[in-house]
Amino acid sequence: MYNVTVIMSTYNGERFIEEQIESIFAQDNCKVSLFIRDDNSTDNTLYIVNKLQKKYPIEVIKDNKNLGPAVSFLTALRKCPNQTEFYAYADQDDVWYSDKLNNACSELSLFSQEEPSLYCSTYDVVDENLDVLFTRNLNEYGQITMEKTLMGVSPSGCTMVFNQCLREKIDKSTPNYMRMHDFWTLLTLQAYSGNLFIDNEPTMAYRQHGNNTVGFSNKFEIKHWRRLFLSIKNNNERLKQAQSVWENYKDILDDKNKISILKLLKYKASLKSKFDLIFDDTYDSCIPRINILFKVSILMGIF
Repeated sequence: MYNVTVIMSTYNGERFIEEQIESIFAQDNCKVSLFIRDDNSTDNTLYIVNKLQKKYPIEVIKDNKNLGPAVSFLTALRKCPNQTEFYAYADQDDVWYSDKLNNACSELSLFSQEEPSLYCSTYDVVDENLDVLFTRNLNEYGQITMEKTLMGVSPSGCTMVFNQCLREKIDKSTPNYMRMHDFWTLLTLQAYSGNLFIDNEPTMAYRQHGNNTVGFSNKFEIKHWRRLFLSIKNNNERLKQAQSVWENYKDILDDKNKISILKLLKYKASLKSKFDLIFDDTYDSCIPRINILFKVSILMGIF
């Protein structure tokens, strides 16, 4: 039986959180504990969680601060006192299939405990009533490199399970900027050249509803392009993410990743620098719309 600590950040999740927590504690072949940081909810989220504490091993920290999901998740991970074999992130509104953690831990157990290791999976995207809309295909991205992650490609954090070694690496990091906790987790793993296992079999139902902090769609709609473009335009957030990686991990990056990040960090130096980056084959997400927006944002200096 595997020992797993699940890390969750909650915020006004009263609608679906009980169903999610029940699915977390219904995992096969796993001894699960849940560590929650509440991001200053104003609804009945904490009331529901407190009720479930009588039934399950749940620990809650609340400091009456709203940090946003990225910082809240990282804070929860750092403050979690549990020392277990494995850790997993969980959103508050999904439903996990009963073999989710067992599948992840089985794969992670094949790697050395002395090496940072991360498991990610795909999921079924569902509506509020858990009717399946489609299944995300992670194979379309090919091998997920640091360059792709910096471009914005990452499996979702709610599918991530990782070992104690990676947790320790994340704990030591001090990112000045972090797009989301899942991006930082993956970038930390890649900086240390750790083990990444991608499972293209769905292990959970990823619920889409009106209050999602982050959603996912496979439709090529104008609003999708607009959201992706605005996320690139938003104060050079991807460039700031790369700067945080460099500041934290420049001493341990391999030569390939050093060259790639430095090329990205210096792309505004000249028009030649921009074109060198645009035609760098390592910056290829395998997704045409992401590649196009990457090239356009580099030329415009807004990446």
